[in-house]
Amino acid sequence: MLSNLAKHGWSTNSMIQKYLDGILAPTAYWYVANASSKLRTSDATTATTDFDQYWMNILLPTKTYNDIYSGWSQNQRFRAVARLEYLRSRYCNTAVYNNAKTIMRNGITSDDTDLPTRQEIVRTFGMEEWAWDNKNNVSNGDIEDQYKHNVMQTRLQTKDNSYDLNSPIIDWGLEDVLEVGGCCVHGRSEFNLFAEEHQLYEVLSLDYVEALTAHIRKIRAAHPEKKHFQVVEVGAGSGSLTHHIKRCLARDADEEGDQGIDIIATDSGAWNLGKRFAVEPYTNKEALSRLRPDLVLVSWMPAGTDWTKSFRRAGVKNYLVCGEADDGCTGHNWETWGNVQYKEDGGRGQDGATPLYTQDGYERTDLNDLALLQLQRYDCKQAPYQSTTVLFSKH
Repeated sequence: MLSNLAKHGWSTNSMIQKYLDGILAPTAYWYVANASSKLRTSDATTATTDFDQYWMNILLPTKTYNDIYSGWSQNQRFRAVARLEYLRSRYCNTAVYNNAKTIMRNGITSDDTDLPTRQEIVRTFGMEEWAWDNKNNVSNGDIEDQYKHNVMQTRLQTKDNSYDLNSPIIDWGLEDVLEVGGCCVHGRSEFNLFAEEHQLYEVLSLDYVEALTAHIRKIRAAHPEKKHFQVVEVGAGSGSLTHHIKRCLARDADEEGDQGIDIIATDSGAWNLGKRFAVEPYTNKEALSRLRPDLVLVSWMPAGTDWTKSFRRAGVKNYLVCGEADDGCTGHNWETWGNVQYKEDGGRGQDGATPLYTQDGYERTDLNDLALLQLQRYDCKQAPYQSTTVLFSKH
């Protein structure tokens, strides 16, 4: 039953997927996670073995690659449950995790506490040995995928120049099965579990927020004709990013004078992420029409969804997008970022490979200095730097 749930609980049709999620999310996925949780917290001498066997029975009912390829690897909701449960099984209640929770929570919940610095986060989670010297993979997950591809190439049989769906999967570990299915668990640690548990896509550091704030001030300085400069964050979730930018702006005002920058966090509440800080309950359309921003800020647009067209249509001169760019899970890889590989006609249409933002008269600037300060929930030991910040400006 659980294997069938994993295999059939998804659809490429958004309306059908919404219907399936409405039925399955409150019940079936809760049942899977609850049963998994009981195994995680059972007798320590057998907990890991029992936990892994429970999940392997769900993931590999026929013990072939077809179980992964034609089944649960397409089910994003199920993959999220499996990923979180796996991370919990390996890292929940470790000394590192318990210590980090205490240190990190203040910055994301307290009104009058600064975020930790990036180095403090790295040290707190014991991430010093991550591949920080490899700075060429900013917003690029290719290095991360190497492990997955190596597992597939060395362990799966091929047929007609592709992987044989009937290729047997025997004696694989749970981590490798999940990794091949796209759950992104290899090379992760307590850091990734903390991000998952606290619904963080971008894990904010003081360094990053200060650098982002400085760039907002730079954009504002390019518009001296504006007496009042309005920044609006859409899809703000808890409001944490805007809250900490406000703190930086307030400190800057004390030192350099007020530049007339106002920033407001907005979110429709559709994702039920909860509000930790001040957030106006506006949809994106309402935020654009009521607040008429000079600059829009958005962090981690939903995967496969583009909001930036509405920014341009509203006449917004500048917008900043934070998250995975071009081929990741932030926004739409063609409509938002202009990656022609994700265009339906492959760039053969009337406008060819010209990005939509270029057609609308906007220029893209990758802020790589900010990207090197970023941390996000899918970063891993072998491939950090998977988040970036990009500015789109009207010519």
